[in-house]
Amino acid sequence: MAKLVNGLDWRKPSSCSPFPGCPEVARDGERMLIRDSERPGEVVEMSLDAWRSFVIDVKMGEFDF
Repeated sequence: MAKLVNGLDWRKPSSCSPFPGCPEVARDGERMLIRDSERPGEVVEMSLDAWRSFVIDVKMGEFDF
């Protein structure tokens, strides 16, 4: 699911659709922006390299509790 805001294509997991407070991400040039859908004004940014490393770690289960 994507939402165009301020010229950015914000995306969130399709599994979050019925629930509030889901993570959203958008690419802005050479950086990735991450926010909570309930607090769209609070944005965390990281480089594309940091984002790629984060996604790899997630897929490898590094953040599973």
